[in-house]
Amino acid sequence: DVYKRQVHGEGRKKYIEALSFVEKMVESKQRQGLAKSKALQTEIGYRVRAANRQAAELLAKGKHKHAIDLLRKAKSLAKKLHDNQEKMALKSLVYNSIACVYREKLDIKLAQYYVEKAISLAKLIETTDNLSITLSLIHI
Repeated sequence: DVYKRQVHGEGRKKYIEALSFVEKMVESKQRQGLAKSKALQTEIGYRVRAANRQAAELLAKGKHKHAIDLLRKAKSLAKKLHDNQEKMALKSLVYNSIACVYREKLDIKLAQYYVEKAISLAKLIETTDNLSITLSLIHI
């Protein structure tokens, strides 16, 4: 699949292009009245989670800017979800990951800002996943 080749073979720029492709596909489906289809919504969730994992790999390699770019694109794609619970859960996940990047860069204020955004969303859907781990790493 083209998406996988872009993700694994050609780096962050191609990965972001692949997410942009999915975003355009969603917009096309919206124009056709098919944006709420279960298959499309599942695909969006899958792609956002995959981007989050890829950002973690970039972070492990010290590629902070690349990770942030990818997470911002993932957040934009998550906004396309129609299920508010899933949308909030994925945005919380992405904000938590952004907090981890800023914590790694030792920008504690921005890390705290994003982890607080993640927590506020997580509280709305009654999940805290690994947010407490991030908080302990930031030493808040």
